[in-house]
Amino acid sequence: MNVQNRTIFSNDNLPVLRGIDTETIDLIYLDPPFNSNRNYAAPIGSDAAGAAFKDTWTLSDVDNAWHGEIADREPALSQAIHTSELTHGKGMKSYLIMMAVRLLEMKRVLKKTGSIYLHCDPTASHYLKSEMDAVFGKNNFRNEIVWQRTNTHGLGIDISPRAVDLVRVRLENEVGLFGKIIHRTDIPKRSEKLPNYRTHKHTLFGKQEGLCKGCKTQFPFRNMTVDHIVPKSQGGTDHEDNLQLLCGACNSTKGQGTQAELISRLKAQGVLR
Repeated sequence: MNVQNRTIFSNDNLPVLRGIDTETIDLIYLDPPFNSNRNYAAPIGSDAAGAAFKDTWTLSDVDNAWHGEIADREPALSQAIHTSELTHGKGMKSYLIMMAVRLLEMKRVLKKTGSIYLHCDPTASHYLKSEMDAVFGKNNFRNEIVWQRTNTHGLGIDISPRAVDLVRVRLENEVGLFGKIIHRTDIPKRSEKLPNYRTHKHTLFGKQEGLCKGCKTQFPFRNMTVDHIVPKSQGGTDHEDNLQLLCGACNSTKGQGTQAELISRLKAQGVLR
């Protein structure tokens, strides 16, 4: 494993996860945001004073390439996210994209004999269960643990500016985990070669929300083709601003024509109104 035991990273967990070697982790516990549509702040005078975060999600909060990566790596997961948009809205979709791209990396780093525990509340629990089934396999689900809170407590220490110190105290004093605790703010480097997480196709899929730019229909990632809006034969470039995704039928209909010509043909065929 390329990360020492008892290491605490204070950084965005996605690049950290992507930097950890494959199948090296025995146990994962995650306590993510719940998509509660609320803002939180730790009480003044508490150990976590100064910590605050926004638990509301929009598509502007997620990287467009994440959506495409999910659709490319796990089509079933992408469909589960699309369903959440239809039943709940874009806020839930955005939240689940943020979660899904991280769950994919958790699956990669978790050993085949490992376990993962996800803490959530009823706001998104059923949607997250669908994501977990898509990523880890429904037959690998073991049980659900429901607990009843008997007293309220303050904001968690994990987002506090003093998070590392507070976690270290808890590990050493409350849990009884002795030994040196390593604090890192960098991104670990994987032993194996990293895949290309960001391509034009991934980003375009996210920008278009999985819809063909011609017929405006939802298609799987593999059925989309990168197309030049202005054909290169007419002076178009390879810049992302001149690229779009079309389904196979629309790409064939467009040929070497312009986007305006494609839309005109689709209207003439009755595909668009």
